[in-house]
This record gives sequence, structure tokens and C-alpha cells, in this order.
Amino acid sequence: MKEIELKAQYDSSKRPDLEQYLKEQGFREVRRFTQQDEYFNHPERDFRITDEALRLRREQHDDAVHCCLTYKGPNASGIGQSRRELETRVKDEQKMRQILQALGFHSVAEVKKRRKEYKKEDLTVCLDELDGLGSYVEIEVVLPETETGSDSNTENRLREFLSELSFIRPAIEPLTYLELVMGFRKGSVAKNASPND
Repeated sequence: MKEIELKAQYDSSKRPDLEQYLKEQGFREVRRFTQQDEYFNHPERDFRITDEALRLRREQHDDAVHCCLTYKGPNASGIGQSRRELETRVKDEQKMRQILQALGFHSVAEVKKRRKEYKKEDLTVCLDELDGLGSYVEIEVVLPETETGSDSNTENRLREFLSELSFIRPAIEPLTYLELVMGFRKGSVAKNASPND
């Protein structure tokens, strides 16, 4: 699959207004959960240079805990994020971590967030609270990998939707959460970091 997304930081005091707007526009709340993402770098291919990512994610919803392993390809967008994504569920998180380490992969960073997810048709809106980073709204559409030529149209659609949220004064953030956590700045690369969310 291919994930196309835009994110923007906003004033958390406007969150009730944002949630009300989403409901008025026909979005339904799907779930609330926490995510803890651990990122790994390849032993011989530096993901910070190739713009790839390998992520082990623990997701908790109420008392249920799920884990998955995700590969993300290079970003094909100059505005937001448009990446190939391959993901599979993992039954034993610790064993998966041991396998990665045995193969020479090493952990480089963790990203923790609390997320509330809304959906309407093919559009997903996530309201995120990140430790040390603040409040973000993330808008995404997932397309089949075989679908080509529609990335720019989808990005424009996401930008238009974001512009409708002017009441929260969103500031588009081109960096991924990992880049923000690692202290990235546009045009710079932090050691051992992989620039993917």
C-alpha cells in the first residue's frame, strides 16, 4: 500500500473546536489508543541516507496490546509524506526485537504518542499528542501500490482539507515525528536517525 499524509501542529486549546468540526463534517471517531514506536537502522544500509525506515510498533487500546513491524520506503513528496508501506502483525514483540538485533539492526529512537482517530470514507484524521512535541493533526489517505499518477491530486485534496481548518491556525509540518523527536531541521541529518514516521 501507499500512504499519503500531511500533518500540522496546532494550539491544543482549539481541540474541542476541531473535534466538533470533524463531527459536523460527518467524521466518526474510530478509536483512541497509544503508540510506542521503536525505529531501527540497517547494519549496512544507512536509512537516514536512503530515506527508509523500519519500525516496531506497540499499540495499546484499553487493555488490548498489539504489535506490528513496518517498512517505509523513501518519501516521494516534497510537501508531506508519500511512501510505500509494508506492514505485518507481530505475535511476540521481544522475539522480533531479538531477531532484528541478531541480524545487526540497531535501535536508534523511540516516538510515543496518544492518538484519537476519525474516519470519513477514505480519509483518516488523527489528533495526536506527542511527549515533548505538543499537539498535531495528521490527515491521510491510503492508496493501493498499483495506483499511479494520483499522488499530487491526493496531496492537493489533503491541503484543501487542512485549509478548511483555519480556525485552529494549522502550521504544515514537513518533518516526520521521528525527525522532530531527533531534533532534525530542514536540510540537516541527525546521526543514526531514519527520517520516517
